[in-house]
Amino acid sequence: MGTFSFLCLLLLPLACQGTQSQPKARGSKEAHPSTILLLARNKLESGQPQEALLLLDKLRPQQDKLDPVTRFRWELLYGRSYLAFTRHLRTNGGSALSVQANYEDAKTHLLTASKLMPTDPRPFKVLAETYKDMGRYREGAEAGLRALALLKKRGDSGEKARVALLTSENLYGQLTQQRRREGNKVSAASKDLASRIYEVIDPALGFEDTRNRAYQLYAWTSQWVGDPAEGFGVLSDAVRETPENLGLQQTFFNFLLSTRKVGDGLEFYRKWARELARDSASPKAQAIVQFYLGSAEAALGDALRREGDLRGAGAAFERAERAFLEAAKLPAFAKNSRLRAALTHVSRADLAIQDGKLEEGQKELAKAYDLAPEVAQVDPNGIDHYFDGARKTYRGLLFRIGSRFVGGGLEKALNYWRFVTKKHPTWGPAWNNLGLSARDLGVRYARSGQGEKAKSLWEESYAAYKKAVQYSGDDPRIVNDCGLMLVYHLKRDYPEARRLLHKAIEIGQAQLDELPEPDSSDASHPGDPNLSERRRRIEEAVGDAWQNLGVLEENLGHPQKALPFYREAVKFYPYKRRAAARKILSLEKGKKSGSGLLPLPRVTVGLVLPRRPADLWLDPPLPEEEILKALQLAKEGKFQEAFERISPLLKKAGEDPEPFFAAGRTSLLLAQSLMQKRERGARNHLADAIDRLEQAHEKSDSLKKGGEVLGLRIHVLPAYDLCQAYILNGEPDKAMTLASRQLLHLDSLGLEFPKPLLAAFFLRAADVGAQKAIADLSKAPRNSKAPPPSLEKARTWNLKALDSLKEWAAGGTLDLGPLEKAVGLPVDLVRYARNWKNMELWARRPKAAISAIGKVLALADRSLLPPLLTELSQVVAKNGGAEDALRFLEPLEKRFAKDANLAWYKGYFYYILGNERRMDPKKGSPLEAYQKAEQALVQCTRLNPGYKASADYWRAMAQTGMGFYYAVARRNKEAKKAWFQALAISDKAATTGKDPLISRTAKLGILGLGGPFFRSRDFDGGIALFEEATKARPGDVDFWNNLGLFLREAGRTARNPQKAKAYFERAWKAYNRARLLEPRNVRLLNDTALIDVYYLKEHSKDSEDLLRQAIKVGKPAFARNKKDQVLEEALGDAYMNLGVLLMRDPARLDEAEAALKKSLAFYPHGRRATKMHLRKLEGLRKETSSDKEEKGKVREKGKG
Repeated sequence: MGTFSFLCLLLLPLACQGTQSQPKARGSKEAHPSTILLLARNKLESGQPQEALLLLDKLRPQQDKLDPVTRFRWELLYGRSYLAFTRHLRTNGGSALSVQANYEDAKTHLLTASKLMPTDPRPFKVLAETYKDMGRYREGAEAGLRALALLKKRGDSGEKARVALLTSENLYGQLTQQRRREGNKVSAASKDLASRIYEVIDPALGFEDTRNRAYQLYAWTSQWVGDPAEGFGVLSDAVRETPENLGLQQTFFNFLLSTRKVGDGLEFYRKWARELARDSASPKAQAIVQFYLGSAEAALGDALRREGDLRGAGAAFERAERAFLEAAKLPAFAKNSRLRAALTHVSRADLAIQDGKLEEGQKELAKAYDLAPEVAQVDPNGIDHYFDGARKTYRGLLFRIGSRFVGGGLEKALNYWRFVTKKHPTWGPAWNNLGLSARDLGVRYARSGQGEKAKSLWEESYAAYKKAVQYSGDDPRIVNDCGLMLVYHLKRDYPEARRLLHKAIEIGQAQLDELPEPDSSDASHPGDPNLSERRRRIEEAVGDAWQNLGVLEENLGHPQKALPFYREAVKFYPYKRRAAARKILSLEKGKKSGSGLLPLPRVTVGLVLPRRPADLWLDPPLPEEEILKALQLAKEGKFQEAFERISPLLKKAGEDPEPFFAAGRTSLLLAQSLMQKRERGARNHLADAIDRLEQAHEKSDSLKKGGEVLGLRIHVLPAYDLCQAYILNGEPDKAMTLASRQLLHLDSLGLEFPKPLLAAFFLRAADVGAQKAIADLSKAPRNSKAPPPSLEKARTWNLKALDSLKEWAAGGTLDLGPLEKAVGLPVDLVRYARNWKNMELWARRPKAAISAIGKVLALADRSLLPPLLTELSQVVAKNGGAEDALRFLEPLEKRFAKDANLAWYKGYFYYILGNERRMDPKKGSPLEAYQKAEQALVQCTRLNPGYKASADYWRAMAQTGMGFYYAVARRNKEAKKAWFQALAISDKAATTGKDPLISRTAKLGILGLGGPFFRSRDFDGGIALFEEATKARPGDVDFWNNLGLFLREAGRTARNPQKAKAYFERAWKAYNRARLLEPRNVRLLNDTALIDVYYLKEHSKDSEDLLRQAIKVGKPAFARNKKDQVLEEALGDAYMNLGVLLMRDPARLDEAEAALKKSLAFYPHGRRATKMHLRKLEGLRKETSSDKEEKGKVREKGKG
C-alpha cells in the first residue's frame, strides 16, 4: 500500500475499522497467503474494501517471494480493493487529492497484474474501469479493447457484453471530450470514434444485463456526431424487438425528446399501436406502447404550447389522454397512466387560462382531480408532487385562476376560495386567500353602511385565517393577518391577538436570522435571485406585527405602552415610511391618538418609496379649480402655466396627495415631451415626477375615502403615472412591484372603484408587466428553457386587462372615452396589443402573439382596425400563422361587413396561407387559399377603389404563387396561365414581387418556361411563348431578347433556306426591338449584329455600326469593372464579330485581323472561335494574293 494511501486509511473514523482482530489461519502464527487472499476477497465482496486492504497489506513484506500465480492474485485483488475504496472515498466526500492518489495505487497494482498474466483479461477490465473513473478514457479504451481481445477465446458471452459496454463507455468519453473541443463542426476523427463505438458495443446490445445502457450509449453517440437518424433507426428496431422492456422504451423516448424527433416518434408509435392491436399482441405490450404514444402526444402538446399554438396543443393533449386511458386498462399500468391522463387535463387547464377562459380551466382541473386525486398531492415543504411537461401543477393553476380576481373581483374571489378550501381543506395558502377576500369585502360593506354583512364576513375571514395558521403556520404574514382581524375588525380576544402577533414576530425573526445580510457576500442562498425581495417581505410582516401590537395597546387605552412597539416597527421595512413613524411623533408630543386605529396595512410586499417629512397639521383642502386647471394645462402641453398654478400650492399641501399628484403628472408629461423631441432636461423632470408621484401615492394611503378634487381616482392615478415614470426611467422592476402591490391594495381599501378607472389601471399594469417580461427575456440566455417568473405574471395581467375591457364593452365595441376621462389622458389600446404581442414574440411564441392581437381586435372599433391589423400582419408575414389570423377576422366581418381595409387584410392573410400550405401540404390546398385571396382582394377594390393598386399587387402575387405551385408539379400550362394572369393584373408585382418560397417573380417564371422548349429543341414552342409575352408586355427587353434567341435557333436548324431566312429576318427585328429598349446593352448590340453577320448578310453597314457602338459602350464600362465577366465576354464577342464582318471586304483584311486579335484579350481568350476566323483570314489573304498575281499576269499578256 502506498504511504499516502495508508495515511488516508488511518485517517478514517474508528467506526470504519474492523471491530475484531484480523483472522489468522488456525494452528499457525502467520496465515497462509491463499487464506489471506480469500479473507480479503470476502471483505471486498461484502462491501468493506478498507478491511480488504488492511488484510492484503500483511502480504506486502513477502510479495517478492510469492509464486507468480499468487502474486498475480494479490496484485489483482489489491487493484480491485483500491478501486472500490477510492469510489467509497469519492462518494463520502474524500478530498480530491486522496481520491487521485488511491486511483493511482489501483492503477499501479493492476498494471503489475497485467504484466504477470498478460493473457488474463481480468486486470485489463479493472484497469478500464479505473481509467474511466479517472477520466483517462483513451487509456481506458485501450485496456478494454485488450480485455475484449483476450475474451474472444472464451465462451462467456455475458462477460464479453460487460467488457464491450465498459470499453464503449471509455470510447464515448473520448468522443465527448473531442466534440467539446471541436465545437459545431464534426471532424472525421469524431466520426471514426463513433463508428468504433458502434462496432465495439455490438455484443452489449444483445445481452439482457447490458442492453439498455448499451442502447443509451449508442443513441448518445449518434447525437454527438450529428446523426440522430442512426440512433432513431437502431433504437426503434430495438424497442420493436422487445416491446415489454420498459427501460429501453424510456431510453428511446428520452432520445426523441433530446433530438427533437417527437414527430417521427409519434408516427412510429401510432403505426406500432395499430399493428399491435391488429395482431392481438400481449396486453402488456399494447399498454406500454399506448403509454409511450400518450407521452409522445403530450410532448408534442408541450412543444406547441411553447410556441403559443394553443389549439394544436389542446388537440395533442386530448390524443395523449386517450392513449393513457388505453394503457390504464391494464391493471399494472392503471395508476400511473391515469395520473398521466390527469396531467393532460392540467395542461389543458393551462391552455384555457392562457386563453382567458377561466371557467374552462376550472373544469379541466376538476377532471384532472376526478381522474387521479393524487395530482393534488403536496409534500411537507409545500412542493407539488406532480407537474406536466411545462412544470404546471394542479394546485399552481388553481391559485393562478384565483389571482385573476385581484382588483375589483372580491365577490368572485370569495366564492372561488370557498370552493377551493372546501375541496382542499388542508391548503393553508388557500385559506389565507379566503380570509383576505372576506376581510376586504367586509371593509367595503362597512364603508357602505352594511355593518352586519361586514361583521359576518370578518368572522368568516378570521375563521379562514385560523385555518391558514393551522396548515401554514410558518408564514409570519399569515399569522400576523390572523391577529390583525381581532385588532382592526372584530376588536375582541386581545390576548389571542397578542399571542398571534408575538408568534408572527418570532417566526419572521427566525427566518430573517437565517438569511444573509443585505450587503453580505455570503452565498448561502445561491439559487435564490429574489433574496432581497424575500427579506423585504418577511421584514414587512414582522414590522406589521410590531405595529399591530402598538395598535392593540392603544385600543386598550394604553398609548404609552404602544410607543415601544411602534419604535420596533420602524426598524423593519418600510422603516420610517410606516404609519408607526407618525404615531411615534404624535405620542412623543403628547397628542391624543384617537381610536388608535392606523390605516389598514398593505397586504403585499412593499415598495421603497422615498418620502419627505410630512407636516403635522393639515391646511384646508386646495381649491378644486386650481388642481383641475393645472392638470388640463399639462395635458395641453402648457407646462409652465401648469407649474405656476401648482408650485405655490405644494407648500401648503401637507398630507393632501392631490397637489403632489398634479405636480408629478405635469413633470411626467413635460419629461415625455422633451424625450420625444430629444431635448435636454428630460431626466431632471422625470426625477421630479417620480419624487412627487411617490409622495402622492404614499399620502393617498391615509385617505379613507376619495380626494376632494379627484375623488376615488386619487387612489389609482398616482400609481398609474408612477408606473409609467419608472418604465421611462429604465426601472421595470420597480414598476412591476408597484403595479402588483397596487392591484391588491385597491381591494383592501374596501372602496368600489368605477369600472373604467380599473380597466385603465389594468391596461397600465399589463403594459408594465409586458415591458418587465421583455426586459427579463432579453437578458436570458438564448437556450434557456425556464421562462422568467415575470412572464407568467405579465400574461395574467394582460388577460386581466382584457377581462376588464370585455366587461366594460359588455359584448359590444369598446368605447375608450370613459377610460380616458377616468385617467385624464389618452388610453392607447394599440400600445397594449403591441406590447403583449412583442412579449410573446420575445418568448418565441408567435401564435400567442397572433392571439394577443386577435383578442384585442375583437373589442376594437373601426378606427382601431388599421393599426391593429398592421400589427397582426407583421407577425404573420414574419412568423406564419395566417390560419389563426383569419380565424380572428371572422367575427370582425360580421361587424364591419363593408370595411375595405378588413377585406384587404383578409386577402393578404389568405395569400400567406397559400404560401404556408405550399410549404406544408398537410395544412390544406394552397390553390384554395390563393383563390380566396383573389376573392377578398376583388371585394376590397369593389368596396373602395382607392385600394385597387395595393389589392391588385397582392392578387398578382397570389397568381405568382399559384404559378410556382403548378411549376413544381410540372404543370407548365397552368403555371403559364397563372403567370400571364399576374402580368395582366399588376405589372409591378409580376416583375418585382418575388415569391417568398422560390424568390423569383412571375416574369422570371415565364422566362423559365423557355428552358424546356430550348432543351427539347422545340424552338417554335419557345417562339409562341415569347410572342405572347411580348404582346402582354411589349416594353420588356428580356422577352424580346428571348424571342430573338428562339427565332435565331429556329433559323439555324431549319432545313429549308427560305424558311430559315424568314426566321432570321424576324430574329433581326426582335433583337432590334430589344436593343432599342436598352441601347447601351453591349450584349444586345452584339447579338443584333450577329444575326446579319452570320446569317442574313444584308445589313453590313448597320451591323458594323452596332458592333462599333457595342465596343464604344463596353470599353469604358469594362475599365470601371474588370470583374464583370459577362460584359468582358460580350465585348470580346463584339470585336470578334466585327472582325468576321470586315473579312467580307478584301480591302479591310488588316482591319479585320486587328479586331480579331483584340477579341483574344477578353474572356474566354484563347478558347474563342477567333483562332478559326484568323486561319480563315489567312486563307482569304492567300486567295487575294493569288488573284492579284493572276490579274498581273493577265495584264502582262495583254501588254505583250
